[in-house]
Amino acid sequence: MSSPRVVIAALALALLVAAPAAGGVSLVTRDVPLAESAGLRPTGQTGAVLSARTAPIRFNLVGLHWQGSGDVSFRTASLGGSWSAWRPGRPEAEDLPDAGTFEAQRRAGWKLGNPFWTGSARRIQYRLSGRVTRLRAHFVWSAVTGAPPRARRLAGVAPAQPAIVTRADWQADESIVRATPSYADRLAFAAVHHTAGGVPASPAQSAAMVRGIHTYHVRSNGWNDIGYSFLVDPFGQVFEGRAGGMTRNVIGAHAQGFNTGSVGVAVLGTYEAKTIAPAAREALAGLLAWRLDVGHADAAATLTRISGGSSKWAAGTPVELRTVSGHRDLGLTACPGELLYGELDLLASDVAARGLPKIYDPWVDGSVGEIVRFSARLSEALPWTVTVFGASGSVVASGSGAGKLVDWRWDARGALPSRYTYAIETPGARPVREPLGGAAPLDLTTFIVKPPVFSPNGDGVDDNAELRLTSTTAAGLDVWLENAVGSRVATLYAGGGVEAGPNTLRWGGKSRGGQAVADGRYTVVAEASIGTERVSRRASVTVDRTLGHLTVRPAAFSPNGDGRRDLVAIEWQQSRQANVRVRILAGSRVVATLASGSRPASRVTLDWTGRGVADGRYSAVVEATSSLGTRRLSETFVRDTTAPRVTGLSARRQRRGTFVRFWVSEPARVAVVLGGRTLRFRADKGRVELWRRTRPAFVTVAAGDMAENGSASKRVRVRRPDSRAGV
Repeated sequence: MSSPRVVIAALALALLVAAPAAGGVSLVTRDVPLAESAGLRPTGQTGAVLSARTAPIRFNLVGLHWQGSGDVSFRTASLGGSWSAWRPGRPEAEDLPDAGTFEAQRRAGWKLGNPFWTGSARRIQYRLSGRVTRLRAHFVWSAVTGAPPRARRLAGVAPAQPAIVTRADWQADESIVRATPSYADRLAFAAVHHTAGGVPASPAQSAAMVRGIHTYHVRSNGWNDIGYSFLVDPFGQVFEGRAGGMTRNVIGAHAQGFNTGSVGVAVLGTYEAKTIAPAAREALAGLLAWRLDVGHADAAATLTRISGGSSKWAAGTPVELRTVSGHRDLGLTACPGELLYGELDLLASDVAARGLPKIYDPWVDGSVGEIVRFSARLSEALPWTVTVFGASGSVVASGSGAGKLVDWRWDARGALPSRYTYAIETPGARPVREPLGGAAPLDLTTFIVKPPVFSPNGDGVDDNAELRLTSTTAAGLDVWLENAVGSRVATLYAGGGVEAGPNTLRWGGKSRGGQAVADGRYTVVAEASIGTERVSRRASVTVDRTLGHLTVRPAAFSPNGDGRRDLVAIEWQQSRQANVRVRILAGSRVVATLASGSRPASRVTLDWTGRGVADGRYSAVVEATSSLGTRRLSETFVRDTTAPRVTGLSARRQRRGTFVRFWVSEPARVAVVLGGRTLRFRADKGRVELWRRTRPAFVTVAAGDMAENGSASKRVRVRRPDSRAGV
């Protein structure tokens, strides 16, 4: 039986070494050469095994990225030399950002493996199954500190909040975070995950695992921050995940298509065939009871969410979920493992019973200037109150009632435009306190660069990029450029402003001071501000002047051997060494390849004879591939060896002058000779008529096209009104 196909591709070895960051975390990324045919050993249906190799650093967490339809497995050797079992590089679909977001775009086209905690190791071996065209390994060393991190309770919240190890306490490297957080309007449900890697051996090792996952998610996957909202270890520790506020509805990167309005909680370890530790289950239940209560979500309820697009649910699909759902409910994955998933219904019942009474699903219908309706559900029948506060904190209106349903209306038709807040309260329950109306909170809801690759070289093709952003309110604006390591390299706009709604800024490839930005891949950062409040968004852009100033001359040529316009010259400017391909296309069909190969920076001219093809419209397409990608320019031109024809020529005396009529077979430059006077003009295809105050005996007409093909001259005698035409 033949082994699965393995594609061998020559890949450059790329090495990126990072100095230890906060918490003693280092990361090295390497492209794995697949061209070492001597190192490939077919192993039947298990694929082809690459020779074992020493990793660039000692590591305790590894993640693989690859391209192609195949799969990759790996095993690692401990410092003592013992090899682990083979592990799938992607045991299940990785937790992902929502499609279309900037986070998702950074590694588009790659399969993202899970961050796998291996323990201390130095050697690794890969096994390829199916078609794998590129393979990239991310080695992380996350040092284990001697003491476990300290857990804290948030100040000013109800006692139901569990002790949580904050980002500061687990030593998150805040310098690598790529963007400020985004927020959902409300919390609807929780998604439970497992990390699908090794299980930590100690509380201190749990913190090291969290640091390693954070580094892998941000620096390897290209995400803004760690994907999860919280992480739980087997010892009952709860770790703060993505930054932005543990009581706020931060949008994570843990459940593609369902990140908005969900809280993602990952349990460290794999729970396909192993039950969750009792301490971990208790911590998970306590965390969910508190966080869902903060969001006033009913843990025992079901709800319908619209998918934003995942491996399981197409975008726009209504999906019925439990408030406590597993990742496998949202995507095609085994996460959070068979045994943990099987406990979710009992877990939800436990969560729902904790910390009663509770207020669920608060809702406001209407705004200031009309009738405003406030509603909510209570876990049991109780007295309740609704209070509306003005900007100063004074009570503007209030109402009360009793029962399991809150339902009260405020006549706000006479209320002045201002900032209002409201509260829904019942004895013993966490109150609802939310803003009502007023100005929208500052946010940049969209930020894109069009085109994402542009060439500011003055040739009129993609010389400018548009920075398109939408702001919720008028604000100050600063825009700058960062390189691949996050260093600011140029300020584009400073001290400007944006209006509420869509805004477009044009950028011509120069800094605010007028210096041209060097070619390269960059991140554009737009930061809006009102006072001390700031929010930023990022977008990718590539400045690439490799290819420019393409011209094709003449625009029409006639390779008929008459010495006039027999060749077409294709000329371009190349600013750096690149692999260049020059082709002639008729529509989408290639009719000639004029060049293919490496060329140095220079002004290049190639001639084409146009032999062997029919007359018609063609495109000269020049492609230059460098480290920045492939730039493509094209210009159209015409091959024309057919001379225009002049037909139907007639001329007659009219109103003390001469009237001339004729037809031309194509657009042409026409010469009309009336006696000793010659008229020259351009004429469209079809009938041509003219009158001139002159009385010649004969009229002569000739036509020539853009390719300098000339017609035969036509001559006609001018007839008098009572005579017949003759040629």
